[in-house]
Amino acid sequence: MMYLSQKYDARALHEMGVAWRVAPEGGAMDEALSVAAYIADLPATARSAMKQCVGEGMRTEIEAALEREAEAVGRTLRDPAWKTRIGEAFRKS
Repeated sequence: MMYLSQKYDARALHEMGVAWRVAPEGGAMDEALSVAAYIADLPATARSAMKQCVGEGMRTEIEAALEREAEAVGRTLRDPAWKTRIGEAFRKS
């Protein structure tokens, strides 16, 4: 995409799988703040593990990165705050 120097709109990026969500016209900031609030509300263990895995994943061999990710998932699943969130999610559905 960078080599072609083409411009893409939000819908095209969404269709290509580059964007996971498209905000309504003029609603990008509200959407960004909503996503940020959701992330901020996640249990700290989950946020920390995700940040660590993303950061290390770019500097680590794939096997080591997958091992660290599995460890992070285990820590997250044992976190009482995360268990509470999962329980809440199932009660809502």
